[in-house]
Amino acid sequence: AVFYGAHWCRFCGLQRSLFGREAARQLPYVECAADGFGSEATRCRAAPEVRAYPSWSIGGKFYSGYLPLQELAKLSGFMPPA
Repeated sequence: AVFYGAHWCRFCGLQRSLFGREAARQLPYVECAADGFGSEATRCRAAPEVRAYPSWSIGGKFYSGYLPLQELAKLSGFMPPA
């Protein structure tokens, strides 16, 4: 999974906060804002599927908008420990 977002995007911040501070640091994040830290704006523009933030690339498919953890787990096939 790859998480596409922008530093100024409110819903991107909310999406990250679902994971908690430590887990959010492990997310494969792509900064799409040209003025963001470590910006990969060119990569974002090259992916026409990234039309809004946040966006996720999971298993070769793109999903836009804020997604609850349960939905991300379902889309990615992740099974949290019991």
